[in-house]
Amino acid sequence: MTNRTDKTTDFGKILKELRNEQGLTQIRLAKAIGVTQGTIYFWENGINEPTAYYVVALADFFDVSADELLGRPTGFSSERSASAGEEETAEILRLYRALPGDKKKIALSLMKALRED
Repeated sequence: MTNRTDKTTDFGKILKELRNEQGLTQIRLAKAIGVTQGTIYFWENGINEPTAYYVVALADFFDVSADELLGRPTGFSSERSASAGEEETAEILRLYRALPGDKKKIALSLMKALRED
C-alpha cells in the first residue's frame, strides 16, 4: 500500500516533468495558474499538496487528466502505464502534449496525411 508521502512525491515528480517538457520555469507556471513560485517549489518537492482546484487547473493547463497528474493509472491512454509494446505510442503522446496549440493542429494533420499513404 502506498502512503500519502509517496503519492505527493509522485505528483511532484510528474508536475516537474510536465513543466520541464513545456520548457517552463517555476515562475512562469506559477503566474499561469495564479500561485507563487514557492508554491510550485513546495508541490514539486512534496512539501505541500495542491487543493483539488489547483489539481484541475494544472491538469487543464498541461492537457492531462487529474489522475495522470496524480500518478494514478488511467489505462491505455496513459503514457505512464504503457506496456512494453506501447512505448512508441506513449512517446508520440508525450511529444504531442508538449506542443503549443497551433502546432498540435499541424501535427494532427500530418499524422492523418501519413495514415492515408
